[in-house]
Amino acid sequence: MDPETINRAFALRKSGAMDEALRLFRGAAAGASDPNDRAGVMLHEASCLISLRRFDEAKTALQRAREATQDTWLGAYADQQEAVIYMWECRYEESLAVYDRLLATYPFIREDARFRALFESVQTERAILLSTLHFAAKALPALTDALSFNLSDPERGMVLYHLGRCFMTLKSFAKAKAAFEDLLKICQDRHCLLGARFSLGMIYAQQRIWGRALRDLRWCEQNCGDGDLPRRLLHEWLAKVLDATGSPAEAKRYRAMMDIVDVA
Repeated sequence: MDPETINRAFALRKSGAMDEALRLFRGAAAGASDPNDRAGVMLHEASCLISLRRFDEAKTALQRAREATQDTWLGAYADQQEAVIYMWECRYEESLAVYDRLLATYPFIREDARFRALFESVQTERAILLSTLHFAAKALPALTDALSFNLSDPERGMVLYHLGRCFMTLKSFAKAKAAFEDLLKICQDRHCLLGARFSLGMIYAQQRIWGRALRDLRWCEQNCGDGDLPRRLLHEWLAKVLDATGSPAEAKRYRAMMDIVDVA
């Protein structure tokens, strides 16, 4: 197996050139004589296919990797990628079940420093799944642990978003506020920003911090699309804040918009 080809494939994948990286990984796998090397390259092939949203092909690549070697490290990484596919397919319960199976079947990833990155990835993704499935009390300790991991800013922002959501569910509004405010410092993900700013707008309004409430609710109004946020609730909170800040005419306009949403 040519190390130069593999390094070029890694660089292409990192740059976002997934199709070209996929071509090189597939060529390297076909030419690999060592079964462990071949299986490892197939995992990278599957990773590219997941990024390209070609999930059926990714599952096939993972199956071929599992058949190429029986080494336990391969099974752990293959399970992690399988769980990621289920996440993208919105099959959250199945994804969580795979992560739980992975941790039970390959306990060595908890203790072996060589697998620390895999363990942190599994624990972070599992915590996010627990939040997505509305298991707020179970998700909280897992999300809190994840903040101690070596995360990128986008990953940390996602963890903070779900941490804030769980605190909102459990009515720990001061902690939710802190999580969402930390998120705004590092996160550029539109979905997370919308959820965080909407929650902050409501929290600030409850605390009578009207200027910040209006700022965040206005931002949500300007940036949300269909289905992003409950528009009736957004208009309701905007009306409350505008009433409190001495703009009754504009508040009335938002209440009329609430009626339109109800009719629709």
